[in-house]
Amino acid sequence: MQIVTLSGFKGGTGKTTLAGLIAVAGLMDGRRTAVLDLDRQTRNLTHFVTLRRTAGFPAPDLIQLIDTGDTTRGFLRGKERDRLTPLIDMAEADGYELLVIDTSCASRQDFFDAHKLADVLITPLNDSPADVHSLFAPLYSPQAPEDNYYRFIQDVRWARRRTGRGGQDWHICFDRAAPRPTRIGRQIEEKVAALKEKAGFDETFRVCERVVHRAMCLDGSTVFDPKSGGLTLSELAARSEIRRVLGCIPHAAPIALAA
Repeated sequence: MQIVTLSGFKGGTGKTTLAGLIAVAGLMDGRRTAVLDLDRQTRNLTHFVTLRRTAGFPAPDLIQLIDTGDTTRGFLRGKERDRLTPLIDMAEADGYELLVIDTSCASRQDFFDAHKLADVLITPLNDSPADVHSLFAPLYSPQAPEDNYYRFIQDVRWARRRTGRGGQDWHICFDRAAPRPTRIGRQIEEKVAALKEKAGFDETFRVCERVVHRAMCLDGSTVFDPKSGGLTLSELAARSEIRRVLGCIPHAAPIALAA
């Protein structure tokens, strides 16, 4: 089973939307797919799956995590109880091939574990200096976060190696990117490219056609669902972009259950 975690330190970058789109794309690709919604406040990914089921669209399965209260300690030490590993082990034993995790507003320990257990990390990034700053700002620089995201990923990978897990891919996705190059967009992409080796991420993607995904909030439909009159060129382009992101997630055969 491939575990994909959508995350970052900054809100409003499109993590939940991309999580839903990747899950639907994986389902349409023939993978048995489930999602895990760690957003403790809005549960938007859960709402999206419910909308799809109500509308009769194919929907990924929803794995529920019983919420027993906030975990406020052990953010980088792993001293709190690991709630995700048993859940993920059960999902894999049940034959799922793809699990997509949305981490927005997760508890600290769940947030850390969702990164440590992921085979693929995808971090959406807007064409905004603030987004780049939250990911890569040098520690103790003016207005830097308490810890920057790429150093957090280094801690995650150290913890992952200690548990004997394999390698982990990390991709940056420029979300809501302008279809035509802009000056600020070029500057942001050049800055991120210059940080690639230092930060340790792999491929970058661009998702330009975000506007066509607004129906997700209304009825759960996506560019992967049939539409009366066919898809527009913009919708076809949006579908192609999400499929390219899905292409970075290897196929994983489900575990064969004992007879």
